[in-house]
Amino acid sequence: MSAGFGTIAIERVVDGLLVSLWLTLALFAVDARSHEWVWWLRLGPLGFFTGSLAVLIALVIWPKPVRSLMGTISGWFGRRLQGFVLHVLDGFTEGIKMLPDRRCILGFTWWSVVYWGINTAAFWVLAEGCGMKLGYLGSIAAMGILAVGILLPAGVGLFGSFQASLVVALALFLPSDVINGSGSVFIFVNYAGQLIVTFGAGLWAMAVIPVSLWGVVDRSVRENEWEHVP
Repeated sequence: MSAGFGTIAIERVVDGLLVSLWLTLALFAVDARSHEWVWWLRLGPLGFFTGSLAVLIALVIWPKPVRSLMGTISGWFGRRLQGFVLHVLDGFTEGIKMLPDRRCILGFTWWSVVYWGINTAAFWVLAEGCGMKLGYLGSIAAMGILAVGILLPAGVGLFGSFQASLVVALALFLPSDVINGSGSVFIFVNYAGQLIVTFGAGLWAMAVIPVSLWGVVDRSVRENEWEHVP
C-alpha cells in the first residue's frame, strides 16, 4: 500500500508538471489580451504542480518537520481531517522510500514525455480530420487545458468538465462559428474515443487479471484507521 502511495504521488506530480509546462510554453504563442483565461492558464497549473513537487521534495528531505506543519494546518479544520492528512502523508513518505533507484524515475519521466507527445499528435490529427486548423501549439494547449480541467470535480465519466475544458481551449485559437460546427464534432469524437479506450482497457484487465468487484465495496482501509493517527 505504501509503495502504491509513493508511486501515485510521483506519477501525478510528474504528469501534471510536464503537461502544465507544455501548456505554459504553448500559451506564450497566444496574445494575452485575446482571452481572459490566458494568463491564468499560463501560470496557474504550472505554479500548482511546481508547489506540489516542492512539497514532495520537502517530504523526502525533512519528513518530520513537514509532517508536523501539515498536521498543524489540517488540525485547524478538525481532528478527523488532520488524522486523514497525516495518514496519507505517512503513506507517501514510506512509499517514496520504497521506490526503485533514480534510473527508473528518469525512465518514467522519459516515457511520460513520449506518452504526452503521442497524445498531442492524436489531438492534432483529430483536429485536422474535423477540418480545424488547430496546429501543433494549439493541440498542446488543448491537451493541457483538458488535463487541468478534468482535475476539477465533475459528474460520472468526467462528463461536463471534459467538454467545457475543450471549449475553453478551442476558444483561444478558433472563432465561435468553427467551435459550434467542427469543434462540436472534435469534442464528441475525443470524448467517445477516451471512453472506448478506457472501458476497453479496464474490461481487458479484468478478464486477464483475476480480480473481484467486491473489493470496490469492501474497502480494506477503513475510516477509523486514520481517525487517531498520532
